[in-house]
Amino acid sequence: MRRIRSFISYIIIIVGTLVISKFVVNIAIYSTRYKLDDDLQYRRQFLNLRIRSVARHLANDLQRVRSALNERDHLDTVILVIACNRFEALKEHLESLKNLQGPKIPIIVSLDCNDDAVRDVILNSGPNITLIENPNQSLFNLTKQEKKYEGYYRIARHYHFALNYVFSILGYQSAIITEDDLLLAPDFLEYMLANKNLLFEDPTIWCISAWNDNGKKELIVKNNSLLHRTDFFPGLGWMLTSQLWEELKVKWPKTFWDDWMRDPTQRQGRACIRPEISRTGISLRGKKGVSKGLYYEKHLKHIVVNTDFYHFSQSDLSYLKKDYYDPAFRKIVLGAVPATLDEILRGRFSNGTILPENVRLFYVASVDFKAFAKRFGVMDDFRSGICRTCYHGVVSFRYGQHRVFLTPKEIQNI
Repeated sequence: MRRIRSFISYIIIIVGTLVISKFVVNIAIYSTRYKLDDDLQYRRQFLNLRIRSVARHLANDLQRVRSALNERDHLDTVILVIACNRFEALKEHLESLKNLQGPKIPIIVSLDCNDDAVRDVILNSGPNITLIENPNQSLFNLTKQEKKYEGYYRIARHYHFALNYVFSILGYQSAIITEDDLLLAPDFLEYMLANKNLLFEDPTIWCISAWNDNGKKELIVKNNSLLHRTDFFPGLGWMLTSQLWEELKVKWPKTFWDDWMRDPTQRQGRACIRPEISRTGISLRGKKGVSKGLYYEKHLKHIVVNTDFYHFSQSDLSYLKKDYYDPAFRKIVLGAVPATLDEILRGRFSNGTILPENVRLFYVASVDFKAFAKRFGVMDDFRSGICRTCYHGVVSFRYGQHRVFLTPKEIQNI
């Protein structure tokens, strides 16, 4: 009996030992698994962090490469600022230029008036800004009648010096021309550089302008991507090529250079690109100038400057080339429904029907155009027979809910 008890006790001890051993082994296994899972989770998190870090570095490197390539593509372009004696206006203008989004284009400021305050502003504006000065400060030999236009003679001479310097001496292939009193839209540089290729690819385009002469709030369509061709040279923030300068420099005028550019002899049937919503404006300081003070309050200060950045570089702008633009332009103009002045003003035809979105108002002579233009608040003057913003004699603008095409009778000749 004693042996049986001893045997049973022995069996119990062995079984207990086995149970305890299994329990300990299970604990060890579970603990090991837990540690492995924890380690795997840690490694997984670490790997994810590394992947994200590498991806960030790659993205930054890619952005730097893109920026470098973008800047390389525009190494042949310079911003040329025309300045005289308005140091406060120039200081504000240069700050705007430096803050523009896009590649760092060299900025050259051309000083004409030998003004110390303006010179100091330029020299203290940063490493990307270079000063050049017109050495010719001689007096003009003018008649009494010409004397009152002396400012325009100085401007024309200054432009010739500055343009010749950046193209013929420094060797740039294209230049963006600004003046010290210009306000700049945030996408001014984007607009200019995106359209630059058009100057080299389409011989019928000779300038890119940031200005819309009829850019008042009530006259424009709220579409900051909309661009047009125009036969009128707008200026006020514009781009040209060295090839064009080679053509113009030998016959550059002594005065009124911008009106000279609008003459058919210089224009030779070529067009400029302009925006629906201006990318430049005239600052309050621009009210003080050779000519702008004459109509700043009435007109210039009311031009709307774009505020929402538009990525023109991501758009296909080939539609602005003449071969594509003209057929589309003709189609939309001839597709606009003819209406009278009174019908457009009322928004209804004489039979009471509401006018469609696009309407066409005919004019026969410049006197008709001027009368209609004044009624709608559109610029009514002509330069060398060309009205402001027009293309093939057509001026388009918004009136209420309608797009009006002020159209000559011979529009069918497009």
